[in-house]
Amino acid sequence: MTAARDRGEAIVPAGRAGRTSGFTLIEVMVAITILAISSTLIWTAFAQTGKNKKTVEAVNDRYRQGMIAMRRICADLSQAFITLNVNPHLPTIESAFMGRNEDPDTLDFMAFAHRRRLRDVHESDQCEVGYSVEEDPDDGEIMNLVRRESRRADDDPEKGGARMVLVEDVLEFDLEYYDPAMDQWDEEWDTTQVSGKPNQLPPQVRIRLVIRGAGKEDDLTFVTQTGVAMQEPLLNQVRP
Repeated sequence: MTAARDRGEAIVPAGRAGRTSGFTLIEVMVAITILAISSTLIWTAFAQTGKNKKTVEAVNDRYRQGMIAMRRICADLSQAFITLNVNPHLPTIESAFMGRNEDPDTLDFMAFAHRRRLRDVHESDQCEVGYSVEEDPDDGEIMNLVRRESRRADDDPEKGGARMVLVEDVLEFDLEYYDPAMDQWDEEWDTTQVSGKPNQLPPQVRIRLVIRGAGKEDDLTFVTQTGVAMQEPLLNQVRP
């Protein structure tokens, strides 16, 4: 050893000679364990983020469906009308506004709500509109809010036309009609009945729609109130 010092050679203890060549098995296992834990935590965070994103998108989609349905109902009601036929020799149509309390409610009426999408087609903006809650054809446990539109008015304002689902999985659909004469909200309004409100439309309609929330979210409730512009019946007559 003294001779080695005299020659300037480094002296390395025999027990430490192999440690400068790499890691021990224990160090490698500890490093792999830490890497596995870190990877698991990162994967879990990304998976939870993706799950939360899907949940938020589903909730927003349900909100969007409910809002679109409410806006469409309000738009149709704001353009509702009835006609007063004063000439018995003039071909007429049967106009009516029939809101019935049936739990869920139904509503059928005439409106200037039709949009012509083809040029030179024999259609006007007049149409029959109906709202009802009907059983889903693919799942009997689901009820859907359906909008019916007949492009041509006829003598039966409660039937005919094409049907379109506005929103799926509806729990409640309630309508109330304001009666200015009695200063109260009525659950029904029927212009075809003498005991009802002949030749008169409600100035305001209150709408309440409840749909099932997405996943485990709470049910969504939409409430609004809309006005009916044309209160008096339109005269249907031939001028001399």
